[in-house]
Amino acid sequence: MLELLEKAAASAATDHPGDALAPLLAAWEKVRAPALADAIEAVSARVTAGRSPPAGKMLRERQAAWLELARAARPEDVGVLLKDFVAGLKSPVALERITALATFPPDPRIARALADLAAVPPFQAGTTRPFWKKLFPMLVDHADPRTLERLAPLSADYVRLIGAETMGTFMKGALDAALNKLRERFPGGSTPALPPEAEALVASLLALAPARSPVVGESTRTEAEFLRAIAADPGDDAPRLVYADWLLEKGDPRGDFIALQYRRHRGEALTPKDQKREADLVAKHRATWLGPVYTLLKPGWKSCRFERGFLAVALVTGVNQLAIDAAAGHPVWSTVEEMTLWDLARRDYACLFEGAAFAALRVLRGATPAMVAKLANGPAAATIEELQVWLPADRQATLDALERLPRLRALTLPSAYSHALQGWAGPERFGPGQGAAAYRWLWSLPLVQRLERLRTAVEHGLLGGVLADILGTSFPRTIELDIPLGGYATYGRLTASCGADGRRTAVTLHRDASYSLPPATLAALDEALGRFPGAALQTV
Repeated sequence: MLELLEKAAASAATDHPGDALAPLLAAWEKVRAPALADAIEAVSARVTAGRSPPAGKMLRERQAAWLELARAARPEDVGVLLKDFVAGLKSPVALERITALATFPPDPRIARALADLAAVPPFQAGTTRPFWKKLFPMLVDHADPRTLERLAPLSADYVRLIGAETMGTFMKGALDAALNKLRERFPGGSTPALPPEAEALVASLLALAPARSPVVGESTRTEAEFLRAIAADPGDDAPRLVYADWLLEKGDPRGDFIALQYRRHRGEALTPKDQKREADLVAKHRATWLGPVYTLLKPGWKSCRFERGFLAVALVTGVNQLAIDAAAGHPVWSTVEEMTLWDLARRDYACLFEGAAFAALRVLRGATPAMVAKLANGPAAATIEELQVWLPADRQATLDALERLPRLRALTLPSAYSHALQGWAGPERFGPGQGAAAYRWLWSLPLVQRLERLRTAVEHGLLGGVLADILGTSFPRTIELDIPLGGYATYGRLTASCGADGRRTAVTLHRDASYSLPPATLAALDEALGRFPGAALQTV
């Protein structure tokens, strides 16, 4: 044991520190001490600094190159193989990779990478079972005591965190089986200790840090510092352009991507070749650039967009609660200007809005009152202009939070919860034709008076009375009323807008081609319009 560590320490001090990994891994076979695992990772980080994962224009080329490097089974390549090694991949491709890693001897770097996947699962569809059937036993094969510390606390709530009952139950069973075997290997959560004479050698290896390549003009700055500067002022072009120059000097393709996007931002028309280059760079590197945030964006990626080199428009579809929690507070969110949240019934996104993550957010769709309260206490309070709020159950708390968004100009209260909106006016439940008054408090709110657009929902039986009320108001300038039919179906939408004279005379009924409003509702609309000279209904 001591001889192996002495050999590793001597190799780490040479121009070929990668030679230290083989004796360190041999020592790991003998003693699974966490300090030794940390030393292996420290040496590996130094060896892999500046190295990129196997490249290729197409996925099949990158996969072939990755598998070829894995077949060489060199300890110094493991760190490179594990860089974002399943990010953005489908489960069959990811399965090929972990199957290749299964041929490697026990390695704490592989154990950590596998535990990271179990802690934040990138897949949860039933078709991905082969991937998980391969992964969980590998946690036992690589037997790192740190895996127990990382994964055991998740076990009790794993099914809920996964968010899919059948698959969650299967994955919890596989996780628990692996944890039980690790507990047998490390009873009572005990961690093997190093012999006293080995501790000083391991400490010297732990002191190793990745070598930094000097860059002309910015030799003392790290990438994290550039990203912090961008996050601190996402509207400023200067930090982004300085970062792009730094990346270009290093030969990093993201520098090329930022430069391309700034040409577009300045109004320059990109050639077809440049457009293809831009799209190829995003497709190849988005998982690396976005880190844990990409897991939340992948299902709806076609609705996401980079601008000025950074994520600006995001459609978030939480794969599972673990992935949402892992993305909370990530600096990637700092440049997002427009965000839509899906699957609110099964996911809790409130943790994303803790702290100062969102500094550029202008539009948020799919928020809950809890999210709005967090936004109102963060930097987004000064930037939010448009908001869609779901489940408005707590009237006063929600209104208080909305009042703290001084730039808010457009508010949507979705149609699926129009009854909850009525509930804000009091505990009563109103029947058809009786509840128009339940909305009057809404039109008179100071908050609503400063809006440019308000969108909510009104049952067709209340539509005539509500229209009569809003025709007598001047603010907000535009009011849109969804007319729900049931489920996700609607009769259409009624829009009432003010003209230059401040009178709300332009009323448009946007009909759903599949459904027609009842004659009684149309008659009530005509009656409401008849009370206001000049008001007219246009149907489209």
